[in-house]
Amino acid sequence: MDYALLPPEVNSGRMWAGPGAGSLHAAAVAWDEMAANFYDAAGTYATMLANLAMSWRGPSATKMTAAATHFVAWLTASAAEAERAGQHARLFAAAYEIAHLMTVPLAEVLTNRLVHHVLVATNFFGQNTPLIMLNEADYGRMWAQDAAAMYAYAEASAAASRLTPFTAPAPTTDPGGLVGQFAARAVGTAHASGEVLQQVARLHELTPSALHALASPAGSGTWSKVWTAITDAASAMRKTTEWGLLGARWRSNQPSFPSPSWTG
Repeated sequence: MDYALLPPEVNSGRMWAGPGAGSLHAAAVAWDEMAANFYDAAGTYATMLANLAMSWRGPSATKMTAAATHFVAWLTASAAEAERAGQHARLFAAAYEIAHLMTVPLAEVLTNRLVHHVLVATNFFGQNTPLIMLNEADYGRMWAQDAAAMYAYAEASAAASRLTPFTAPAPTTDPGGLVGQFAARAVGTAHASGEVLQQVARLHELTPSALHALASPAGSGTWSKVWTAITDAASAMRKTTEWGLLGARWRSNQPSFPSPSWTG
């Protein structure tokens, strides 16, 4: 968009009528909390794997450990992506706040236009011409100032709104199927992991559009959708942890696995 073509009434009006940067700061905190949840889940999985390695042996244990190790790596990578998303939200908030300070307040622009109309309407003998020229020069200053602020804001926001999509976790179950409770718990983990990815992917799709809508009066509606996506992703994250740790704790609580049925 060529902001230099827009009068200050438009540029200032958009900037001063938007929802502000408060929701961006709150979104950054939410991303940080999501990253902490991912890191916590990864650490808990890693601890359980270490405990299981001391008491469970055999091909099944090897397969389970390999699958779970890949899942821990995915959790850690997802945590890093969530951290980066929070950093981007903070950068965008900073860009918005700087642009807001640089943009002429809408009240000042409207006052200038009101004075202009009064001066023109009462300029019967040309006595107001010098004041009209000063008024127009000040209006030109507002126009240039708003355009410069919006160009800088657009450049900074474009960089801050680029988010790396989350990758899908590696399959955690054997395509041939597992037996009994192992299968039930592993399937539960796979479904919960898929839900996490689906919700976080939706969040990544919504966030850039919400960032670009920040300076618009309608931006608050988009941010409502982002908040819903963050809540859904956090809920899915908890389900993943609960399913995966249920099976891990069940195994780690067994005193030993001497029976051949627990090997191979």
